[in-house]
Amino acid sequence: PDRERSKFGHTNFPATYYSVHVYNGNSEKVFQRRFSQFIWLYDNIAAHPPLSTEKLSKSISGGTPLNEGSSCNADPIEMPPKGIFCFKPDEEERQEDLKRFIEDLLVRPGYAAHPAVIEFFGL
Repeated sequence: PDRERSKFGHTNFPATYYSVHVYNGNSEKVFQRRFSQFIWLYDNIAAHPPLSTEKLSKSISGGTPLNEGSSCNADPIEMPPKGIFCFKPDEEERQEDLKRFIEDLLVRPGYAAHPAVIEFFGL
């Protein structure tokens, strides 16, 4: 995501918006997201991770019961840290962290089709 500043967002307080570019073939869709929207995405996928293909097939075939919260990958997806009141994070570092977060999310099996991901990207 590219960083773009806006003097005022949906509130009366200054906010930073990140441009998110979605490519589909030759077409490109660009939209703005605040850091809080990235947190919403993270919270939703953390609360309801997609099932791995192996665990899903065992569940369908009557194999081992699924554990609640079973996810596709052993390594957790990392969300960039929040800023602390009066201490803003470096915006360029945050931009790169958000880019890595999205890239990590989208390469994992099952996450691209997650309802929260679809809503976040406006697909």
